[in-house]
Amino acid sequence: MYRQKAFTLIELLVVIAIIAILAAILFPVFAQARESARMTSCLNNMRQLGLGLQMYAQDADETFPSIYAGYDKNYAFIGHEGWMWKNAIAPYLKNKGIFRCPSNPVSDPDGPTNDPNNDRNNAFGHVMEADGLMPQSYGMNAGATTWVDTGDPGNGWANKPLKLASINKPANLVAIGENTWREGDFGMDWFLEGSSQCTNHALYTHRGFTGPMNFTYFDGHSKNKKPASIIWPLVNSELVNNPPTSTTETHLKSDWGWDVDMAPGPCHFWK
Repeated sequence: MYRQKAFTLIELLVVIAIIAILAAILFPVFAQARESARMTSCLNNMRQLGLGLQMYAQDADETFPSIYAGYDKNYAFIGHEGWMWKNAIAPYLKNKGIFRCPSNPVSDPDGPTNDPNNDRNNAFGHVMEADGLMPQSYGMNAGATTWVDTGDPGNGWANKPLKLASINKPANLVAIGENTWREGDFGMDWFLEGSSQCTNHALYTHRGFTGPMNFTYFDGHSKNKKPASIIWPLVNSELVNNPPTSTTETHLKSDWGWDVDMAPGPCHFWK
């Protein structure tokens, strides 16, 4: 009498257990590989942003855009919601998707709007765009770049736009970094222990809070680095044009008027 062979229950359970173990091991590896690919895509976007800044500067007598100019399409001053550096370099990019990092969870707005009072999670500068959209993933370094040029010499924000010739070491000075807020800027304080930006993860790091960030420099190149390595030690800080000459200093003042108290140390998420 012929007897059909089949797996026993124990054999099936063993096979299922082995598959489950392999899945538990491999799925995180696949997730890390996918994030690495997205991080590389984001880095490529930032290289394009660096080229856009360079092209803008060459057309503007080697002068970089201010982070914010603050006016709307009718040249009325409306603050940060108005014209800013992304609007300045957008014509050189031809694709606003470059302002979007594929792994940043807040990069996509909820929808278009030209209303500064109803941003729909668009980044600053959306009111200047015909389609009312501005992805949010990147900010410009407020420690080295003119923040807002109001044209009023009595206003602390009014600084002349940054010129390429004014930068001591363009290859060592950060121009653009990754963020999760609508702001078009980020400052030294965003990297410090105890700041609200540190606590609320305003800067975007890949592979979790302790992972690296992408940075673009004023000479146009981009690289992936740990956030803490950008500001520490102080003598090598890559966020200000003229860093201090002593590692014992706890206060920095950039050429463009951004004062920072360094005493708290690097953001604890990145140690």
